[in-house]
Amino acid sequence: MDIKRASRGDWVVVAGFLALLIGTSLSWYALVVRYPEVTVHFGVSGWASTAGWLSWLAGLAAVVVIVLSSGVIRQLHVDLRGKAPFIIMGLGGVALLLVLIGLVSKPSVDELGMYLQTHHADEVLARALAAGGYSVGTDKSAFAIGIFFSLLGAAAVAGGGFLKMGEPVGAAAPVAASAVVSNAVQTAKIAFSAARTAVQSQAGNAPGSPGAQTTRMPTVATPTGAAAPAAGPSGFCESCGTPFRSGAARFCAACGTDRTLN
Repeated sequence: MDIKRASRGDWVVVAGFLALLIGTSLSWYALVVRYPEVTVHFGVSGWASTAGWLSWLAGLAAVVVIVLSSGVIRQLHVDLRGKAPFIIMGLGGVALLLVLIGLVSKPSVDELGMYLQTHHADEVLARALAAGGYSVGTDKSAFAIGIFFSLLGAAAVAGGGFLKMGEPVGAAAPVAASAVVSNAVQTAKIAFSAARTAVQSQAGNAPGSPGAQTTRMPTVATPTGAAAPAAGPSGFCESCGTPFRSGAARFCAACGTDRTLN
């Protein structure tokens, strides 16, 4: 895993996803019940709302796109060719729209009361008894802090996608590219060094070069008493000085002298 390949936009998207996770885990809505001595807030988390867990799911999908496109995990790298920012912006926009729907469609007091009685009856009863046993005020539903965390997180996911639009395509790729270039340069250096060594070796073995190895030819001894090669007849006529037409000619072409008799 290479964390250095993550860009600034990637980190903003991850931070937005964490805010979505925290916001969904906290209460989105609260049922406010006034008892004689105290006012009690019964919280309902974002997981109880369809918009809540769907917005978190959109943020998770944006993080998955980042992991696949940035090459943080090289084994899972997918070349999206500049489409990742648009995909992330779309997912962030979906998450933001879902949270806004959650803000607009706030559950009523009755809906929250029914949900709490169905899923948290024991907790509601225990807190009601501790607070006084019965409600004397007017109950109301309210927004809790979790939905605002989710709103901030969804906006951050969309903003991170927008930041990635300003990044060059393959902004995280120079790490891999530099490694390829470095390997190519190293290979070229090795090849150049080998070629230079071969040239120097050939130059050192060339005849007459300094350091070249001299090979002496064996001396052929002339056998003692061997007859020296006989001198052939002269190429000119001794009588008139005319050159013979060929080395095999016997008579002079000018005076007819037989040169073998001389």
